[in-house]
Formats: sequence, structure tokens, C-alpha cells
Amino acid sequence: MPGPALSPRTPISNLQRQFEHWLFDLPAEVGGRPLHLLLGPCRYLYALLRDFVRGDLGLRAMASSIPRCLRSSPWWPSRSPC
Repeated sequence: MPGPALSPRTPISNLQRQFEHWLFDLPAEVGGRPLHLLLGPCRYLYALLRDFVRGDLGLRAMASSIPRCLRSSPWWPSRSPC
């Protein structure tokens, strides 16, 4: 059985690929420390928005980003439904 069909590359997908390469694979020698400190939050925000738009972001994925102090609060569910 053949695998899933790959979508053809469009100019927009090529632009997105180049942007993600620049954002996530920027060498440490480029830009210095201030740029890399700025890119950390930008990477997180971009990945969050990208996954949300694609429908890949669910509550289960976000559970690991919730601070431990909130998970131990009385209103936080103690058991997972799964």
C-alpha cells in the first residue's frame, strides 16, 4: 500500500520552509547573543501559532507547558480521562 501523497511545492510552501530554516536552524555564529535571545520566544510563538492553524495543537500537547504549581492546585483535574 503506497504512503500518503505529498503535496506539490508551491511558492508559499517554499517561503515557509526558508523562514522555518532561518528561524530554527540559524547557526550560533550568526547574529550574536541578542539575536538568539530574541529568537527563543519567537520560535515558541511561531510553532504555537503554526500548530494551532494546522489543527495539530490540542490540550494534551499543551499540558506539558502548564507549570507544576498550577497542576497541583485544587481545581486541576487529578486524573486523565484516558
